[in-house]
Amino acid sequence: MPQIGVVIPAWNAEAFLAESIESVRAQTFADWRLVVLDDGSTDGTAALAQRYADLDDRVVVVSQPNGGLSAARNAGVAALPPEVEYCLFLDADDLLQPRALELLLPAASRPGLIGAHGLPREVDEHGVPAPKQLHEAWGYVRQQAQRYRIRALRPEESTDFAALVIWPCIETAGQVLIRRDALEAAGPWRSMPGEDWEMWLRLATRGSFGYVPEYVMSKRERSDSLSRDGKWLARAEPQIRQMLTSDALRPEQRRVARMGHLLSCWVKLTWVRDDLRARRWNSALRNTYRWGKSSLRFARVAWRY
Repeated sequence: MPQIGVVIPAWNAEAFLAESIESVRAQTFADWRLVVLDDGSTDGTAALAQRYADLDDRVVVVSQPNGGLSAARNAGVAALPPEVEYCLFLDADDLLQPRALELLLPAASRPGLIGAHGLPREVDEHGVPAPKQLHEAWGYVRQQAQRYRIRALRPEESTDFAALVIWPCIETAGQVLIRRDALEAAGPWRSMPGEDWEMWLRLATRGSFGYVPEYVMSKRERSDSLSRDGKWLARAEPQIRQMLTSDALRPEQRRVARMGHLLSCWVKLTWVRDDLRARRWNSALRNTYRWGKSSLRFARVAWRY
């Protein structure tokens, strides 16, 4: 059976790292290797990780000067054994569900796919789950750009480029198992806002992600997290949209990217509608601003696709 490599980039992560490592060690699928990439930490991160490496020979610790999340992920992949065929990148404060690898591997192994993703469950700083049902999870409802309309994907359908160009329905790296050969073909992680979304799009130009409609990980929402109010998406989207006009994409892919950009404006408008119906006035104002900026951006770059 193919081995799975898990990479945990860790920078000053002593407070939560033990829980993250334990969530890997608790997997029902046992044929994994874990690289904890200490990215220049100044606290007890490296020492904590080394204690686990001394306890479990499937755990390896690699230290390097601080280079940021993407550099740490790239170094972590390079440190995995050559026999590892699938990679998963878990943030140092997030947690895998016990059956995560068991659920993701069969979906990622289907012919023609470059990986598979499940769903993230939000937890607070103390690990307490948010009071949301499965159908409320980020990415449970996936939508695909199809000409001038949005089509909802069925659970048995994979997540493809036409879905990811509307908005990042894959929220975080810990919910995704990626074929190593597809990752190497797509190229390294890039240091930029929205590096996850950019990577999913780059991978999706080569194939689709299988979909597992179950929780596979818990994403810790901390008080200083950009994802709490969508700020990371606002920062990332201009660069992502600009990159999607590149000649590196095939003409058909650029056409889909243009339509995805247009439909993303429509999705933001539906956020405003939902806020108004629920009388969330502050959120409605914020989302109106986002819709306006996105629409103006589309008007400026539509001809470049």
